[in-house]
Amino acid sequence: MLQVASLLQNVDAWTFNMFALDEATDCRPLSTIAFYLLKREGIVSTLLLDEHKLANFLIGIEDGYRNNPYHSRSACNVSRATASLT
Repeated sequence: MLQVASLLQNVDAWTFNMFALDEATDCRPLSTIAFYLLKREGIVSTLLLDEHKLANFLIGIEDGYRNNPYHSRSACNVSRATASLT
C-alpha cells in the first residue's frame, strides 16, 4: 500500500507511471486513481458519498474492462490527465 501512496503523490506529473500503478494495485489502476481523485478533489465529502459503495461502484466499472487491460489503463491515464488539467 505504501508503494501505491508513493505513486499517487505524482499523479499530476506528465511522467506519471501508470503501468507501475497497474502493477502495484494488482491490475486495479482505474478504480484506484478514480477513488483517489474523487477524494482529493473533495467530491466524496461534498456529495456525502459512502466510500465503500463508491469503491465497489468503481471496481464494477473497472471489471467491465477486464477482458482488455489496455482499455482500463487507457481510461486510468485519461482520468488522471483530465484531472491534472483542472
